[in-house]
Amino acid sequence: MPLKFSTETYDLSFATSNYEIFFPIGSIVVTEGLKSLLENGLYGSKFYPAIVKGESEGIREDVWALNIYKLLDCWDRDKSVASYPGGVKSLDGIDVAPSVKTFHLSSEILDNIPEKERLLFVMDNTDVTNIFVHQKFVNIFRKHNIQGTRFIKVSNYRFGMEFI
Repeated sequence: MPLKFSTETYDLSFATSNYEIFFPIGSIVVTEGLKSLLENGLYGSKFYPAIVKGESEGIREDVWALNIYKLLDCWDRDKSVASYPGGVKSLDGIDVAPSVKTFHLSSEILDNIPEKERLLFVMDNTDVTNIFVHQKFVNIFRKHNIQGTRFIKVSNYRFGMEFI
């Protein structure tokens, strides 16, 4: 049974391309065409069948929801800039996730994972929930003129840029 999503978009019938991406809360949903281009390169995630329905009109049944079930802790703590809310690293024995202001990725960790298995991942042990996408996937999005995405190079990222 597919996952079902409704959009706040009144009419979804405009989304007719073989290469579309939708952003329901907490996930991304892509068309079959885009899924086939992305599914080799995922770290700790898997696509599941889905349906996206417009608020009143339009439906896509040829879509797949990405479930990210394993996060990748690969940020370099020495080179990244991070802070802890209130300066507290743990509360009642529970670790507090730091807020990373700028990221530097750990080549030591990444070099131990074949590149083709980490082209898309979500960072672990931080309060930042952005999806990290390798340049190879960015090129796919650009080649197929995928709308609704914005990519920021890790080296240029500053906390909050994803909201601008």
